[in-house]
Amino acid sequence: MRIALAQTHPLWNDPDASFSLFYQYASDAKAKGASLIAFPEQAATGWDPTDNQNFIESIDGSIVSQFREIARDIGIAVLGSFREQSEHFPRNTAVLIDKHGEILLSYSKKHLFYPAHEDRYFSPGEKDQNALAIIDGFSVGVAICFDLRFCEVFCRYQMAGAELILLPIAWPVSTIQYMSLFARCRAVENNCYIGCVNNTGVTPVNTYTGESVVFSPQGECVCSAGSDETLIIAELTKEAFHRRWNSK
Repeated sequence: MRIALAQTHPLWNDPDASFSLFYQYASDAKAKGASLIAFPEQAATGWDPTDNQNFIESIDGSIVSQFREIARDIGIAVLGSFREQSEHFPRNTAVLIDKHGEILLSYSKKHLFYPAHEDRYFSPGEKDQNALAIIDGFSVGVAICFDLRFCEVFCRYQMAGAELILLPIAWPVSTIQYMSLFARCRAVENNCYIGCVNNTGVTPVNTYTGESVVFSPQGECVCSAGSDETLIIAELTKEAFHRRWNSK
């Protein structure tokens, strides 16, 4: 299975311009043999931990609908995230969409980024929520950004049989070294692939340096990005899961 991570610079609060870019990334990913493309955290608007007023939509709203349109038109599974309307505050939610444009799962961020006060403006997802779907024979789970620091999220996925866990993230340059560390740890301790797709560039919230990455169940770097906007491709194999039991 090939997956693509689209490392983008957010076009702030401009979903229409963002989706024009996303469409091209998806076309390129499909041409390179990828069956799934993932975008950074709230990539269509830019991640803003204190904005719970703008671009708040249901799962049937414009942002998810445009992700579904890309999936249908290009014939590729898509992982995107958005600000989902909920009863109290909105939720930071990711959706995994199959190549026919059907929503396979949704996942709301459980651990809100309290240093930036996200917990004051958004509601967390359910603590016992698991979100798994099958893409090209791989069992795929989803988490979001700050969840990466909390090993119990990934332990639950491992117990449910996840082989790949993807995270849309907006991880700032000031702590980027920890993202790679945590991602590698989560991959090794749970015997699965971990992929993190990050923003890059400067937004009104923070500065991002990309460094999107995929780690194998052995903690090997399958592919990684620098700081530029780019599309990276990772080749995942079932052999990796056989190798892990033969390793010491």
